[in-house]
Amino acid sequence: MIRPLEKTKKIEDKLEPLLMQVSVDSMKSSLTRLTSYHTRHSKSGYVNEVAEWLKNEFKNIGYDNISFHDYREGIDGDNLHLKKCNL
Repeated sequence: MIRPLEKTKKIEDKLEPLLMQVSVDSMKSSLTRLTSYHTRHSKSGYVNEVAEWLKNEFKNIGYDNISFHDYREGIDGDNLHLKKCNL
């Protein structure tokens, strides 16, 4: 049986290398880019541009199974669908 402290240590050991990859500048850049779009709602003229940008951002962090799927309910835009394995 794994004790709570041992379990916490194992989780920390997995998280530490990931946290070392976090860049404040990169986070600021991503947030600035995302918020630069006037609006991102489904009827926005920016919806497809935002979806494409997000797809590329997810590819850059290791998601390789990314696709758009049709969701047509009175809107004309793409929805992003992604899956990351081994987490």
